[in-house]
Amino acid sequence: MNGSGAAAAGQSSGASLEDGGFDAEIFVEGSCPAPVLRSAKALRGLSSGQVLKVACLDPVSVKDLAAFASQTGNRLIKQAQAEDGGRTLYLHWIARR
Repeated sequence: MNGSGAAAAGQSSGASLEDGGFDAEIFVEGSCPAPVLRSAKALRGLSSGQVLKVACLDPVSVKDLAAFASQTGNRLIKQAQAEDGGRTLYLHWIARR
């Protein structure tokens, strides 16, 4: 992840979707509505079926991105948490409809 929050295309882990594979990744430092808005923008740049990995600091993103995926027809593959230098990252994998 880079600190700029820009989408990092082509940095797929090479793993299957079940193992956390992705086609693009963004890091969002802001809180609501930033994770949803930045995810929507990044997904527009992907083709159908491609996966966006979203890492953010906002705990509300867990509910917000699940609702966003449901309302837009995109598929929420999984959500997880990870520790990164004493802060909690909320991770989301969303497949483009």
